[in-house]
Formats: sequence, structure tokens, C-alpha cells
Amino acid sequence: MRVKLVLCCFFMATLVSLSTSQYDQCRITWPFGMETGKIPDDHIHATTYSYQRGPKQSRMRHRSSWQASRNDFKQYLTVDLSIRKMITQVATQGMRGSQYWVTDYYVQYSSDNVTWSYVKDNNGDPLMFVGNKDGNTIEYRRFSTPIVARFIRFNPQRWHLYMSLRVEIYGCNYYSTSLTFDGNSRIEYDVSGANENIQTQTDVLKMRFRTDNPNGLMFFADSNQGDYFGVELYKGQLKININLGSWPTIRSESRLYAGSLLDDSQWHDLEIMRNRQKLIVTVDRLTINDTINGTFWRLDLDRKISVGGVKTYLGRRGVTTRKGFNGCMENILFNDIHLLRDAVGKLPRFFTSGNTTQFCQLRPLIPITFPSTLSHLKLLPTTTGIKTFSMSLDFRTYNLGGMLAYHQIENGEITVKLDKGRLVFYIQLNPNIEILETLESRDSEARGSYADGLWHSMNLHIEENKVIMILDGFTWVAQRKISIQTAADKNIFIGGGISKEMGFVGCMRKLTLQGTPYNVNRLPAGANTEAVNGTCGLRDRCRPNPCEHWGRCSQDWRTFRCDCSDTGYTGATCHMPNYPLSCNAIKQELIRIGDDLSQVTEERKTIDIDGSGYLPPFNVTCNYKDDEMWISHANEDVTPVNGFQEAGSYRQVIHYDANLYQLNEVIRRAVTCKQHISYSCWNSRLLSSPPTKGSGGEIRRINQFGWWVSRTYQDMDYWGGSTPGSKKCKCGLEKRCQGGATTCNCDRTGSEVFERYLVDSGFLSYKDHLPVMELRLGDTGTLVDSKAAKYQLGKLMCKGDNLFDDVVTFRKVDAALEFGTFNPLKGGDIRFQFKTTASSGILIINRGELNGDFIEVRLVSANILQFRFNVGYGIQVLSQSTAYPLNNNKWHTVHTERNRKQASLQVDTMEKKILDEPMEFGFKKLRLNTPLYIGADTKENSYRDGFVGCMRALQVNGEAMNMMKKVVTEAPYGMTVGCIGKCDSSPCLNNGRCVEHYHSYECDCTYTPWRGIICGREVGVNLDTSQMVRFEFDEAFGRLSTDEETFRIGFITQDKQGLLMQVTDAANKEFISIEMNNNGGILVNFNVGFGFWQVSTPTSLGVDFANKQQHELVVQRRHGGRIVSIKVDDYPEKIDDQWKDYPASTDTKLDNPKWLYMGRNTTTGTGGGFKGCLFRAAFDNNYPLKNLFQDPKPPNVDTAPVDLNLFREDRCGYEEIFPPPEAVEKRRILPTTPPPPGNGTIDNFDAESGAVIGGVVAVVCIVILALVVIGCRHMSRHKGEYLTNEARGADAVDHADLHIVNNQSGQPDIQKKREWYI
Repeated sequence: MRVKLVLCCFFMATLVSLSTSQYDQCRITWPFGMETGKIPDDHIHATTYSYQRGPKQSRMRHRSSWQASRNDFKQYLTVDLSIRKMITQVATQGMRGSQYWVTDYYVQYSSDNVTWSYVKDNNGDPLMFVGNKDGNTIEYRRFSTPIVARFIRFNPQRWHLYMSLRVEIYGCNYYSTSLTFDGNSRIEYDVSGANENIQTQTDVLKMRFRTDNPNGLMFFADSNQGDYFGVELYKGQLKININLGSWPTIRSESRLYAGSLLDDSQWHDLEIMRNRQKLIVTVDRLTINDTINGTFWRLDLDRKISVGGVKTYLGRRGVTTRKGFNGCMENILFNDIHLLRDAVGKLPRFFTSGNTTQFCQLRPLIPITFPSTLSHLKLLPTTTGIKTFSMSLDFRTYNLGGMLAYHQIENGEITVKLDKGRLVFYIQLNPNIEILETLESRDSEARGSYADGLWHSMNLHIEENKVIMILDGFTWVAQRKISIQTAADKNIFIGGGISKEMGFVGCMRKLTLQGTPYNVNRLPAGANTEAVNGTCGLRDRCRPNPCEHWGRCSQDWRTFRCDCSDTGYTGATCHMPNYPLSCNAIKQELIRIGDDLSQVTEERKTIDIDGSGYLPPFNVTCNYKDDEMWISHANEDVTPVNGFQEAGSYRQVIHYDANLYQLNEVIRRAVTCKQHISYSCWNSRLLSSPPTKGSGGEIRRINQFGWWVSRTYQDMDYWGGSTPGSKKCKCGLEKRCQGGATTCNCDRTGSEVFERYLVDSGFLSYKDHLPVMELRLGDTGTLVDSKAAKYQLGKLMCKGDNLFDDVVTFRKVDAALEFGTFNPLKGGDIRFQFKTTASSGILIINRGELNGDFIEVRLVSANILQFRFNVGYGIQVLSQSTAYPLNNNKWHTVHTERNRKQASLQVDTMEKKILDEPMEFGFKKLRLNTPLYIGADTKENSYRDGFVGCMRALQVNGEAMNMMKKVVTEAPYGMTVGCIGKCDSSPCLNNGRCVEHYHSYECDCTYTPWRGIICGREVGVNLDTSQMVRFEFDEAFGRLSTDEETFRIGFITQDKQGLLMQVTDAANKEFISIEMNNNGGILVNFNVGFGFWQVSTPTSLGVDFANKQQHELVVQRRHGGRIVSIKVDDYPEKIDDQWKDYPASTDTKLDNPKWLYMGRNTTTGTGGGFKGCLFRAAFDNNYPLKNLFQDPKPPNVDTAPVDLNLFREDRCGYEEIFPPPEAVEKRRILPTTPPPPGNGTIDNFDAESGAVIGGVVAVVCIVILALVVIGCRHMSRHKGEYLTNEARGADAVDHADLHIVNNQSGQPDIQKKREWYI
């Protein structure tokens, strides 16, 4: 019975756990009241709205909705939650029963309704949420990490017809303990006691903070052994310093930077997790992974854990700042220690130093943003007619130039601006008094520029005969004889507004003029032109670094730039490789452009083995003759070894031109690899076993004098030319070692007998072990004895590249290969090769079903290939036109990329096509949630616009996709491993030319006497003695003159007479005729050039060809007309070469043939013609019978008699050959699965259907829960006692379930005797 009770309780706990959220901070969430009205109308605001569609109509399931009166990107719907809440998700609807809804939107949040932050993605960019697809369905979008805010607003970016929105917000109450630090205050937790030290393998530090100061120590803990863990603000970014223990020869200090522009007076979330040497830092949902230096993995702390600062900064390891934190921090949790809460509660071992104030007392400095060079403020001075001028402000920008302030006074003008990052102030006084000064930043990291994104303070004061400029605390003073006087009607321009000066783009705050602070939220009408109050819109576009492959990032207000020099990559984000993938790829391109490779057999090249992947380029030698790629190393010369007696005491690490990861990829993709190794010895043994252990009693893994270490860092006991596990050299394997040795030549003692070095050499060819990473040798005695050795290790030589062997044929126009969704991250690229004969077809496609996003690579026509995509601002098209056909059944390379700045398309080696991303929209990521399909569009299971042909070497973001493996393991419809066309099986008979279509084929029988589907149909005619077929040679193509011909004709007859074929000139003076002779043989008459002669089949054959059988005759003139051959069927060939020795000047040509006759000619007597069936007629490339029955019949073929009805096509006894039927191939019907939710979404459902389903599920759950409770109570009931399960104090919280979850019922655990029923 006890087991039953345990199982019952476990089941109840499971139900509770399933009902909780994935976020520990918000285990139970609820709607905050947009639908119910708990959020009052006056807490909902909008920038604009239409009549009767105001912000109060934006409540979920309202009969109307909020509808903006202007459809632009600057519309907001703002909701005030009254107090800060933890928000986990939002839900949206369009306008009920309409075609108006929002399809994409941003979410912003704030704690003060002044400074706003975007919900961002993992790259630090504003996260675009997918909205609605109709006016009724509720779409839920869950945040990957909850946000804490009082105000939340929706900023539509795309909409259907009109911008209409209904919303709900979900989350829970937020409880916090916060303190304000003034830069000199701190709290400390003492861990120096004997039993109070902290030793951890894993650590978690969580906190929220808010500050307007760019520097300050936030958290620090250390130990007497040198361990430390510190977090500090440095120039507005976080610097994490950590050391897990020092070692004299190994660097153990680690430093990681995260976040940027964190001194913006807004709340920021920080989470640091350490697991041994793995470090994960997340700032505002942007995560960075790193590895801690050193060999230790435990953090030892035995001093104090400090928050806000330390007592002494000077000489403190792990602390680089010299000041404490100035701002607010809340909910600091370090390894389950609530540092702020416990310090406020004055728990033991907690100490407070200085002035810390409970709750956040930081008053945010309200900034103003100048988003363009046209934005500016125009202010009137508060005092006029005085002889002093003072102005101060803070500014931050990434733009190198821009006017900060301008003021025209009575006798001149004052200008302060940035020029090339330097601050320039210029005072021009009438008539010719001028002060011009350029000031550089004293920050060494800024290289003199103030355009570094940090806040800089400027204070300018001008008085009689004196000018004072204070920049970031540094003072510049000019003593000049000057006098100024301000004017009442002259404005002070801040940020721009002066035509001769470029406007400032960036942020300002703390604006003071003539000693009077200006509140930018209370400026008079007309004073603000396009400047944005209340927030600093400056974005650090270089953190995280958008430049890949170690590119260097620079930026201004609008965009960033990547310097890709010395990286080996190119493009807007240094994503695309500058170098080819392998020697195989280089050779393919050289062949494609027609280079003569016989002139270059070896060439030093740089390759990038994974293209746009993470592996950097490296140098190789390409051996085009043997299709090999060689990787060199620094130890290829012959190296002597002497004075290393103990086994393995000589050690040489091999340093290759490629690192281990590059070597792994080269070898993985190679078909074979080998490496030559040679050992020459004089009385020095190689693989034989030493008599004792190594020096110092060392236990060796291999009991041999010598060995080598493989790529997997295993000791190898065999040598070149041998096999793994043999423990032998080549000679030992072949049993021919010198001196009777059984393992190696060098294992024979007494080399002096041979009066030369003994040698063991050969190729190591087991590629899983290659290359040699280290050599260990021994038994070379001392420097003065007779033992010595030398070795030589060759290059790593790898043959082939299986990336280009990964070939798949698409045989069906509706076949598609499926891979995982394309994930573009910072920049995404797809690279592949294809060959086809089709003029169109989809090669690559990936869709986003919820939003219409997609990417597509499509062959549009024989000469045009397109890269198309849509991310929300219309279909963008990159089109590459080629001067040559892309459907020429040759391999072509396609490389597409889309990054944060541009999209590109390159075909073969043509100039890259580039399309810049539209700056007005900002970068929008592709949101794809369906598989990546190769070969066809599968939208709605249509499988349309398919590609037929071959594809190979598919790489997505530098990763090979292995198409062959998918085809082999999944056997998808319409695909075959390898590039196998229909023509590869030679389906066309009788020398017909096969035209490849991959899904089908055509047989071109043009240059054969056959016709039919596969050129398997004989074309013949039955003639009687009076009928004739005549073919006229077309002189439009020139006059014919031949001395070498081939006649081919088949015949069936029983008459020993008649003309089979004759070619003659117009006057019948020169001719070649083939006819039946009177003994049933074949007679060939020649009257060409030098005279007349005859050749006939020999009577020795003893064959009468007039036997009603099918016969095929081939007559040829060769050797310039001097040799004639006659061959009938498979009988011996008759060769007449009596004229072969005639001089070259002899005329052997048949000049200007005019007619070809069959059956008879115009001079044949009555009854002397051929009677029977003629077929397979050909004279060189002329096919008279085939032309005779062509429809329509060409005019150069006629008959006698003229009536064509007397001439009918006849197969002369042959049956037409048809292709065998293809096996029927059916597509497997795959189950329909819903797309994975985007942005952490909950599956969509209709509002009414959802209510019904929800009601049913709720009733079922209540019934099950009731039964479980009754069962548990029945099994565990105690006779005679009543126990209440009522939670006391539940009325003191906002949500009843929250009290139970937080275990605040106050019910004691009462132990009682119980009686069990078994």
C-alpha cells in the first residue's frame, strides 16, 4: 500500500510539473487583462487611430480592433501594466471578419515609458514576430527568455490591407530586491571561514542592472590561491575575468567581452554559466560561448564575494577598473546565494559598506536621438546681450563627421563639430579674428576618434579674452584677445540645420545652454525637427561582430563595414571564400576553360576545404597528373638521429601546413591517402622489442624501439609498406628482410656486415591513421658509439575528393530530396554543381509557411539562372545570364549567399551578381520553417517545376549535405545515386544518337538508315523490275567530289539481276554501280578518274545471294580510292588493292555525282530491273529510302513510275524493336505534419474551435484529477480524523495558484499513526 501511495503522489507531481512553464521565474502564467478589462482603457495608447477603432478596441476578442490611421512603420500600440511584470508571451488578432491584420511586428518594452528596448534575437537584432494570417485566428508568440517591464508596445512592420490589431499579454508577477550603488558602496559576503570556502565545478551568476556610467566593478570573488571571478563594466560593455588556477608555463587568465552600449539607463539581464572550462554568457538574450584557459576546472573562493566594488583596487588580480559600480542592481543570484536579498536581510557573513539605497533610485538621463543629417534642434538663448557664451552636452556616435552646435552671435559665429572623428571648434569674429582648434581623443583604443559609440562630455565656455573647452575631463584653454556678444534673435542650432555643415547623427543628453539645462521633452513648438526624444537609437552593429572569419568591423549610424583583407574571404561580411575547395575543383575549372594541363603537372595553391565554413584556407601542392593533393610539413628533409638509446626517447612532432581540423576534413573527403616514410639504420633497431622497460621504469604503450603516432594520437606499431597490426616493415610482410630478420631490415644486428645503411621504407596507406603526427625512435646509442640512424617523412598525398563524388540524379520532374531547414545565421550560402539538358527547373527551395518567406534557386531558361527570395518587402531577384547554354549537359557551379548587407549569385567563374539589402527596412532574417528541398517545389504537395539532371557537391553554410547517403538510406522517389542518364544504357540502336533528358530520352536516327523510337525500325521498299527510286544530290551545299565512299544496302531477291544502287554524274560518264550478277553474286562497276574496272564477290564463297534471304552489303573505297572492299553479311571480305601503288597524282575521284539510283536506272532495259526488297540503304550520310517515305517527301527524291501509291514502306521481314517498358515508380505518401512553430510560437488555432476544445479538455482533466484525488484519499485515509487541504493566506496574492506553487500555505507537516488497508 505504501508503494501505491508513492505512485499516486508521483502522478500528482507529474501533473503539476506538466502544467508549469519552462521558465523557473514564471512557473504559472496568466493573461494580464486586455480581454477581461482588468487593464483600464486609459492604460492603452496608440500613435494614431481611425474613427471608432481606437486603442481601447485593441482588446483580445473585441468586436472591433485598433486600426492606425496611417500605414507606416512608425505606428505603436502601447500598453501600461501599472507595475513591472514578468512577460512571457503575447497574442495577436486582426479585425474580426475582415481582411485587415498585422503580419509582422516588433515588440518593445520599458520600465519608465521613456527609454525603450526591443525584444532581440540571438544576434542582437530586433526580433521580428510573425503575426496573423486572417482576422480571427489568435496567434501566440512566446519569448525565448521572459522580459521584465511595465510598458510594452507593438510596432507593426507588415500588414494586410490595413494595420489592425487586437492583443493580449501573458506572464506573472515580478518580485525583486534592488539596491542603488553610488560608485563607492558595496556589499560583501565572507567565505573565508574554515567551513565557508566555496569549491565548485559549475557556477551560475544571474543579475539585472541599470546604469548611465560606462565603467565600474559589479561582482568580484577570489581566493588566496589565485583563483578569481569578476564582472565589470568597461566602456559600456561587460568584461568577465576568470582564472581557475595558475600554472607556470600555461596561460590561465581568461577574459571575455559581452554586450555593448549598456550604459543607457535601461535594465539589462546578465546570466553567466560555467561548467568546468566551458563558459556561457548571456546578455539581453544574446549568448556567447567560450572556453576558459588553463588546465584546471574548479573555482576555489576563500576570501569575500563582493558586489558593487572592492575595498582595494590597486594590485588586485582580475580587476582592471579603478572604480565601483554606479547604478542599480537587482536579484543577484550566485550559486543559489541571493546576495542582495540576504544582504538587505542582514544575514550572517553579509556586510554593507558605503551608501547603498534600497530600491532603484537612478534617475535616467533622458537622451535625444538625431537619426539623420536633417534632424536638429533650433533653440533661442535664455540670456542675450551678454559677453559670455557657455554650452555643455554629452554625445555619442559612430559617424566620423557632423555638426554638434552652431550659434551666430552679434559679431561672428561659433561652430562645434566632428571631423574625421576629431572634435573641431571654430570661432569666427569680425573683422578677422579666428580661432580654430582640433582635439583628439586621449583614449589609446579610440585612435584619436570620438566616434567610438561611447558617451563623451563636452563643455565650452567663452568669455572676455578666454576660451575654455573641457572634453572628457581634459581641459584646453586659449588666451586670446577676443570679445563676443550674444544676440536676442539668433538661434542656437544643435545637431544640424545649417546648410554649410553636415548634420550630426547620433545621440545627445545633458544639454545645457548659458548655464540653463534644457528638458528635451518640453521644447517649444517648432524647436524639434525630426529628432526623437526619450531614447538613444544608437545601435552597436559591430557587436556581436557581423564580419565572419576574423573580419574587422567598422560602422556608422546606418550600417557596418567589414575589412576582409588578410582573411582569405570576401563579400560584405567576409563570408565567401577567396579560394577553391580542393585541387579537384581547380582541375575541373581548368578543364572547363580549356587549359592544357599537360603543361602544368604540379602547382602550389591555396585552398579552402570547407568553403564558407569555419576552417581557414591553407596551402597545398596540386598534382594534376595523378589527381593528388599534397600537404607539406616542416620535417621533410633527411633527419639524423643519434644518442637516443631508450625506446621512443627521440621525439619529433610533425608540423603540417594544415591544422588537425583541416587534415581531418581533407582525409575524410579523400578517396585514398598515403605518406612515404623511410628509416635508415646503422646497428640501430626499429620495431624489435627492447629487453627492458624505458628509462625510469616508464611503462610504454608499445613495446618497441620505434613507433609513430597517428592522427587520432594512437601509437602505431607498423612501418611503411606494411599493414596495421602487423608489427612489421614491408620486408617483414613480404618475408624478404636482410640478414634473416623477421620484422624489418633494421632489426638485423650488425649493419657493418653490409658496409652500408640498411633501409626500411614504404608508403603508409591506411588513411584513418594518417598523417604521421609524431615520430618516436630509439636504439641509437650514444654520440660516440657505432649506432646511428636517419629518417625521412614525405608529404601527405591524398587522391580524389568525395565531395564531388556525392552525385545524385533526379530522374523525375516531381522528385525532391529533403534536408533540414536552411539556417542562415549571420550569413547563409548554398553551393552546388549541376548538369542538365532541361531548360528550366527548381534546383533549391525552402519556404516559410506562416509568412511567405522563401529562398529559391531556379534555372529559368537555357541561359538564365535566378536566385529569388522574399523576407517581407517583395520578391527579390538576382539573375545571371550566360553567353553559353547552362543546359549543355556539362557541370556548372552555383554559389548563392545572403547576409546582413547583400545577396549574391555566382555561376561558374562569371562576375558575381550582387543585390544590396534595402536600408530603409533594416536587415530582416529569413524565417523558414519547412525542409530545404532539392529538385522541386513541394508546396501543397504539388511537386511542381521540378529539375531533371544531376547535382553534386551540395554545401550549405560550408557543410557537405551528403545527398548520396540520403538516397541510399531513404530510397526517395525518382532519384538515383551517381550521375546516370537514360542514355548511359545505350538505348538507341544502330548508331542512333541518344539525346539525354534524364527523365526520358530521344533517339536521333537522322544519320542512320533506320527510324523508330530507338532506331529499331527498318526502312525498305519492294520493287519489281520496272520500278526505280532516284535520289538527286543537292548542289546547294556544294558540288560533291569523293575518292572514299561507303555504300550500304540490304536486299532480298530470287532474281540474279538488277541494280541495287548506283551513283552517277549527270552525263553518266563517271559512276559507281552495285548490282546482282548472273551467278547470284555481287558485281561492283567503277568508272571514275583513271578508268573502268570491276570487282565482284568471289565464286569461291559458293553462296547464291539470290536465295530469298535477307542480306546486308557494304562496299567501301579506301586509301584514296585505291582499295575496294566488298562484304556481305558475315562472309569473308573481298579486298581488291591492285591500284594501291598508283601515284598520288592519279585521279581516283568520283566527280560531281548527280543521281543515286535503286532498282534500275534510266538506261536499264525492259525487265532488267531489280525485283525484291531493298532496305537499309545508305551512301555515306545520304539515306534515299528513308527520304522516300519521309512526310512530307523532299523534292530531291522521286520514283518511276511516278505514282507513289505503287511504292509502300516495307520492313523486308524485320520486326521493329521497341524499348522495354520502365518499371512503375510510385511516390510514398508521407504523413502531413504541422510546421514547427516560429519564434517559440504556440500552435495556432481558431478562437471558437479553441474554446470548444479547451472546454472539453478542461472537463476531462477535472474528471481525471478528481478520480486521482479520490483514489489517493481512499488509499491513504485515516479513520476518525478530518484533514483540511485549504491553503491559508491565499487571499494575499494576485493569483490563487501562485500561493500553492510558492509553498506559502503555512500548513505544518503532522505525523500521525495510520492504518493501512492492503
